[in-house]
Amino acid sequence: MREIKGGTAELLAFKPGDWSDELAIHHRLKGHATEGREYYFPSKAVLREVNAMRAPLGLDPIVFERRWAD
Repeated sequence: MREIKGGTAELLAFKPGDWSDELAIHHRLKGHATEGREYYFPSKAVLREVNAMRAPLGLDPIVFERRWAD
């Protein structure tokens, strides 16, 4: 988290692991990142990954519904 700078980012989940676990997550989410490798659009793939990390922590899943302005 020290390396992530400013903005309105929010930590949604975490998963203990080592560097290879971190790389695997980035590999699965390739193409969904914005602004480098630590910020992601809330796509279905990203929310699936986040919710898989939240479940063992007893946290409710995150549901994102995009609403378009009229």
